[in-house]
Amino acid sequence: MPISMNKWVEKNLGKGIDYDGAYGVQCVDLAKHFIKNVLGIEPHSIGNAIEYYRKRESSKYLTTNFKWISNTPDFVPQKGDLCVFTSKSGNGHISVATGEGTTSYFYSYDQNYPSGKHEPMTKIKHTYASFLGVLRPKNQKNIKTAASASKPSYKTEVGKTYRLKAKTTLYSKPNLSGTKYTYLAQTKLKVLSHASASVDKIKVIATGREAYCQISKFS
Repeated sequence: MPISMNKWVEKNLGKGIDYDGAYGVQCVDLAKHFIKNVLGIEPHSIGNAIEYYRKRESSKYLTTNFKWISNTPDFVPQKGDLCVFTSKSGNGHISVATGEGTTSYFYSYDQNYPSGKHEPMTKIKHTYASFLGVLRPKNQKNIKTAASASKPSYKTEVGKTYRLKAKTTLYSKPNLSGTKYTYLAQTKLKVLSHASASVDKIKVIATGREAYCQISKFS
């Protein structure tokens, strides 16, 4: 049974989704999971992320269920758009737009990004560099339903500076694993993005180090 996009975000933000069980957590896995669980459409095997752009007109599956909209100087992705990017690897990248943004930047839910190290579903701020355009779902029912009722709430604000309450361990991965970094109370942090409702990606002001921290550890 398909669910609203808001509920889908609440259930999966911060989790690594390996939809097809191949190659670990990939960006296309997130797109397929969204297509299946929000749009209620059985995902087809299109290929790497860039193929969603290359086959935007030739794939009957894509043309039946989505409308392709190319990037222009005044375009801003809307909530539920599948955003497609080029990449240095040639495989491209695909994400799900949050609906937040301007003509200078926008936010989306991404996996295996930005380092290609199987990062879990994370809210990411993008510029329009390498952005090709979007596949907009023709069925908007579960994207627009109950927009305010189930919107994820965050206790912190992206771009704002906070201080650690006490001696705290930061982590290199959003699931609070990987390399550990210890910082003292009153260390100043800047919030870069929300990894989940309880974890933020931050930058330590003094050192420039980027890491992940529980929101409860700073204020």
